[in-house]
Amino acid sequence: MNAPRVMVVEDERIVALNLCRTLNRLGYHADTVVSSGAEALRSIGEMKPDVVLMDIHIEGDIDGIETAARIPSDMMLPVIYLTAYSEDATLERARLTRPYGYLVKPFSERELHATITMALQRRESDVAVRQSEERLRLALAAAELGSWEIEPESGRIYCKDYEGWLTETSPRLVAQSFRDFLPSVHEADRSLVKEAFGAMTTHGELCEVEFRRDDAAGNTRWFRVIGKTFSGEVDRRRRLLGVVRDITASKEAEEEQRRSEQNYRDLISTISGIIWESDLRRDMLNYVSDSAERVLGYTAAEWISTPMFWENHLHPDDRAQAIAQYRLATQAGQSYDATYRMIDARGEIVWLHEAVSIIALHGRPTIVRGVMVDISNLKRAEKEIASANARLAESEKRLAAILDTAAVGIVTVDDQMRIISFNREAEKIFGYDAAVMVGTTLDRLIPPARVYEHQQQMRQFGKTGYASRAMGDWRAVKGITSDGRLVPLATIISRVEVAGKVTMTAIMRDMTEAQKAEDDLRQLLAERELAVERAEEANRAKSSFLAVMSHELRTPLNAIIGFSELMEREMLGPLGNEKYRQYVGDIYRSGRLLLEHVNGILDLSRIESGKHDLKISRVTLAAAWAHVGSTLTGLAVAKGINLAILEPADQPAFAGEIRSVAQVLSNLISNSIKFTPAGGRVEIGTVDRDGIASFFVRDTGRGIPTDRLTDVLKPFVQVSDAFVRDTGGVGLGLAICKSHVEAMSGRIAIDSELGKGTKVTVTLPRWLAD
Repeated sequence: MNAPRVMVVEDERIVALNLCRTLNRLGYHADTVVSSGAEALRSIGEMKPDVVLMDIHIEGDIDGIETAARIPSDMMLPVIYLTAYSEDATLERARLTRPYGYLVKPFSERELHATITMALQRRESDVAVRQSEERLRLALAAAELGSWEIEPESGRIYCKDYEGWLTETSPRLVAQSFRDFLPSVHEADRSLVKEAFGAMTTHGELCEVEFRRDDAAGNTRWFRVIGKTFSGEVDRRRRLLGVVRDITASKEAEEEQRRSEQNYRDLISTISGIIWESDLRRDMLNYVSDSAERVLGYTAAEWISTPMFWENHLHPDDRAQAIAQYRLATQAGQSYDATYRMIDARGEIVWLHEAVSIIALHGRPTIVRGVMVDISNLKRAEKEIASANARLAESEKRLAAILDTAAVGIVTVDDQMRIISFNREAEKIFGYDAAVMVGTTLDRLIPPARVYEHQQQMRQFGKTGYASRAMGDWRAVKGITSDGRLVPLATIISRVEVAGKVTMTAIMRDMTEAQKAEDDLRQLLAERELAVERAEEANRAKSSFLAVMSHELRTPLNAIIGFSELMEREMLGPLGNEKYRQYVGDIYRSGRLLLEHVNGILDLSRIESGKHDLKISRVTLAAAWAHVGSTLTGLAVAKGINLAILEPADQPAFAGEIRSVAQVLSNLISNSIKFTPAGGRVEIGTVDRDGIASFFVRDTGRGIPTDRLTDVLKPFVQVSDAFVRDTGGVGLGLAICKSHVEAMSGRIAIDSELGKGTKVTVTLPRWLAD
């Protein structure tokens, strides 16, 4: 192992040389001595030392404190100050640069060695934490996890969407307070959200709740929010923060996540350390790894053969709590972590961190597995080192869980393009096990024809991060699977550099299904266009047929009607027989009826084809009645029906075409007169309520069965019974009304009851023009 390189910044030459000889004797490599801050900054960039011993008072324009402040922070270079003074002002300036230690002259070799050792350990821990945080940031983005936080002072709620981890955007304001946020939650979920956040705020409990909330477009989304109350290490302020994920796509992902967490707990029991297994049915150890002797000095055989070995070797101060925690967990079947002390074979105290998993068989806790890790060095380290390692352990746990549950493939490589991380989704995409891929190069996943080009891009991107803009954005690429199949991918690559070490992480989505769906959509659109074209062709053929039939039918009908009218009036002389006069009248009436049917079919066809040009204007019920009132009044009087106009003084004005409204009114009243027996009543009126304007025709006729209300609005459909057959008609009246009303952007509704009558309501847009 190479000795750590130490740079000495000291302007007293003799002191510096003596210090170098001492460092070399202690096992360090100290061959660089500089006397000024400017020279130190140049040498640091060239030499890249592992630690710097910096005298505070040195020659030149800048002192040692200013020199340390100018060292780039990304180098994470430990600086230990040397000083013969301890005045408060100087020490306060030095503390602002966050040094790794102080040595007050004169100092002993032991103090020098201990301070440098602690600084190197702290730097190693800080580097690991920085790398873990960078990987965590990418993992949060890949797993589509956002973050949220409630600001302690103002109570404002901020949220950062998962895309923000890649773009490094600032969190956005969600609400000014929890009270403002709660109404945006669906009413059915508010009590759950309120209860969960109340427990977290009042009792410090972990908050985990699912709820629905509408997005900006009004669509309902499901969210899972996890949060907890934390207190800062320095300012002791209480913070409420956590993560949020959109789980709308699949609520079933919860079960998969629980299985992944269980797999992770099982994985902990296989790492290096003292690994053990116990059978609760026999209340004895089944297995203890050989590493137990290396950690505590006792052989595995001693552990297994000696009753209550573990309990008897616990530190007296930790024994009761450790045993109680174990028993409670095994009874409840719950896994747990614990930290406690044991006494080793030499009688010394060893700090252990233990992770315990409870395995249930047939629904009952049966097998207990655990791993003990010696953390004595961590406990002896400075408070800063302990805090950093705690954050590292937490980050690694969260990273491992997120990587295994991420719905995208994540592959991380070093600066030599060797794979160092290959998550579960990547295994699914490419068909390789992670154990096979770790250590191999990324070329294995690239089609042979693109390997050289990809190598050049990745190397350049690894050096600068800006070689190709597409390398830092989502782009479409092709990958090759274990069976030689090309798979379409959406990929983004991110570059991370910590303490001079470069790693690159590729996040990939398998686009096979999306591409297939896109191809299917294109085919469906082509088929739809063909169907529309055929429908339009059929509609043109129908229009052409109706136009020809109009001419062919109307010409003989006009002759039949005209000649029968001449004969009925005997304008050219008497017919000579009363029967002939009766027959002529029947011919005339039949011809008129047939002409009405032909005109009705043509009107319906013209409206449906969009060839009926509307002239929208201000229309009132009185204006429409003026066009048809005299004819309809005559029909009502002839049948002995009371026809009433219920028109308010301030009648509403509609936006419609006067001819169309008059025809609708005429058809509706004619139907009511036709199906209302003598002595009955037909009413016409308007309604203007709650901003909706309409007119209605109501009768006391025979009514329409409820199951036929929708059908009677279709062309050529009638309520089939003897009464309808006697009254005649082909069932076009209501269909024509419906077509006219919908062409004017209105709607028609029928309310009827057999034996009591029918009410037809027509709603049209209100006239808004002056």
